[in-house]
Amino acid sequence: MKRFLKIRDTNPLYVPVKEEGRIGIPTVVIDDEVMLGLEDEQIEELVKSGLYNEL
Repeated sequence: MKRFLKIRDTNPLYVPVKEEGRIGIPTVVIDDEVMLGLEDEQIEELVKSGLYNEL
């Protein structure tokens, strides 16, 4: 949770998210690249590709 909050509080991609009162979930970080607003199908593709493992 701390890692997510640090990313959310420091990454400029989250400015509009916070302005709209949203949290910013789901968020996926792969090789330091932050991906916001992924649809379920996109997350499933990341899991199938092996780039992302659900916790």
